[in-house]
Amino acid sequence: MDKLWVRISFAIGALTTVAIVALVADQWIEVPKGLLATGVAIAGFLIALGIRRALAPLSNVTRVLEGIADGDLDQRHVPVVDGGHEVGRLITSTNRMLSQLNALSERAKQLADGKIGVLEVEDKVMRSERLSDADLAISGRDGDLERSFALMTNQLRRLTIQARMISKDRLDSPLLDEKVPGELGSAFGLMVKKLRTIAERAKDIADGDLTSTVDGDGELTSAFNQMVTGLRELVERITQTAIHISTAAEQILAVLREQEMAANHQASSVEETQRTMETLLSSAKKISENAQHVFKSAEKTQHNNRTIAERISELKNHTERINEILGGIKRIADRSDLLALNASLEGMRAGEAGKGFTLVAAEMRRLAENIKDSVGDIKELVEDIGESSMASAMATDEGTRLSENTTDNALKITLITQQQKSGTEQVTQSMDDLSELINQDVAGTQQVTMAASELADLAESLRNLVDEFRISQNPATSAEYKAVNSRKRRSSSNFRSAYASDASSRNRGGGLAQSSSVLDQSREMAAADLSSSFSQVSESQESEGKAAEEESSPNLRATAMNLASAPVDDTPNTLDEESSIPIDSGADQPTIEFATNMTEDEQRDVMRKMLAERRKEQEAALSRDDIDTSDLELDDDLDDFDVDDDDEMDDAGSEDSSVEDQIDALERELEKAGGELKETSEVEEEP
Repeated sequence: MDKLWVRISFAIGALTTVAIVALVADQWIEVPKGLLATGVAIAGFLIALGIRRALAPLSNVTRVLEGIADGDLDQRHVPVVDGGHEVGRLITSTNRMLSQLNALSERAKQLADGKIGVLEVEDKVMRSERLSDADLAISGRDGDLERSFALMTNQLRRLTIQARMISKDRLDSPLLDEKVPGELGSAFGLMVKKLRTIAERAKDIADGDLTSTVDGDGELTSAFNQMVTGLRELVERITQTAIHISTAAEQILAVLREQEMAANHQASSVEETQRTMETLLSSAKKISENAQHVFKSAEKTQHNNRTIAERISELKNHTERINEILGGIKRIADRSDLLALNASLEGMRAGEAGKGFTLVAAEMRRLAENIKDSVGDIKELVEDIGESSMASAMATDEGTRLSENTTDNALKITLITQQQKSGTEQVTQSMDDLSELINQDVAGTQQVTMAASELADLAESLRNLVDEFRISQNPATSAEYKAVNSRKRRSSSNFRSAYASDASSRNRGGGLAQSSSVLDQSREMAAADLSSSFSQVSESQESEGKAAEEESSPNLRATAMNLASAPVDDTPNTLDEESSIPIDSGADQPTIEFATNMTEDEQRDVMRKMLAERRKEQEAALSRDDIDTSDLELDDDLDDFDVDDDDEMDDAGSEDSSVEDQIDALERELEKAGGELKETSEVEEEP
């Protein structure tokens, strides 16, 4: 720069020298003024041209600096002039500044795009667990602006690595323990501290402590505390719900098992009825076969009677013919006797000559008298034969009439037995359908029983799970609460043991009424256990004071009282509402509805309605098959869910006895008809 001003000073001095020389020459030498002025002007122009040429590169530098001042770094470098004067150095410095500013602008764009080079150094930092390993190297030759950019990049790298540790849920990383200076670093430190506090509280919750909260008024803190409160209330409601589910499932299980036993007993009765109907069907078939034999025998007897009647008619005709012949013989004998008498008289008149003729006439007369006697005997025999024939004809007519009656009775018996056979087959089919329905009911009841048993087990598992949570800040209260749950489980175990003993008593013939009493006793035992547990918790809460009582479970009293005294109050998230349990047995079965607050009378009413609907469905199914169900009756007596075995057996026995009486009457009638036919045959065989 000094050389430039030296040149400018030299040019101004030369121009001044020329002017002075011109003035001196004008005094000494006569020179035209115009020529002198022209020379001075030319000299000044040349000097100005040299100065302008020397200062021309400064305009380019000024243009670049003005663009940089306006924020436009997209400038072309200033051409470098030869020489080592100040203008050349200024151009070189300007070009270098422009290059550095462009480089910093590019780095700023990368920072704006989030490209700070963390991924390249993350593995190194993870191995060393030092944030300083992510810093960019800063040289002593770097300017203040470049060092500031490097420091800012290092800060962003450290904060980014800490943010990535947080995103990877590695709040225990030592990288988060290093403090990053500045407001942003302090804010990051506070955020890490808050997240670690929330993580510790979440770990406490995972360990079952639902009393832990986080201090603060922020949205995340409030949401976390609300979540803990909601979880605590949810666990309390789940506990109550599990208790109600377990109780309801056990009650349903007991009722379903009783229903299964009743259905099995009903199935046994139906099978016995089926066997009886099969016996009746076999008897009806035998009666029908015997009736057919009687019918055929009666027809054969009737045919024989007709043949005998024809033979008797022929015999009557022959008898009449014999009588006519005997009449002729008698007349001949009378005439022979008369002729013999006349011959004897003539022989007596002839004297000794007619004596032989007289003897012959006497012999002929004796022969005629013998013939007359024989004819009389024969006539008597013929009359006897006629009388016997008349008696045989009358007997034959009577036998024919009896045969016809027997045939009619045999036909009636055949029709009756066929009708009885058809009815028996229909009843047997009805029993088969009823047995199938009962088997389906038994299968469905078994499925529901298994489901209820699994539900009880799941409820028990659920109670065991929620017992792991501590919902009270007072350890003693929480222990008492767990003691209540333990007593509840013990009462549930007592209930199941009572049901097992009840099942064994039923197997020994104790009946359903006894099982109901056992269930009532088990329920009273459970209520007593829960009441005693609640009293212990109440005493503990009173001793701890009002604050501890408010912090303890608010629903524990309601839980114990609701289970100890049925019915249970209607509160949300419980099982006080009725639960529908369909019997999935492959057919459309009625739905059994139970509730935890149902009394025994209500349960009996539900069972009566269920069996009434089932009976309607069975009658509808039987009517669709065109089966007469007028003789089919279902017993609706369900007092104490007890099935009256004697009544059912008496009903079945009365039906069986009525059918057997009809069969005995038919057999007696057949025997009577057969005896009459036999007597008729014997009477006919006597002639």
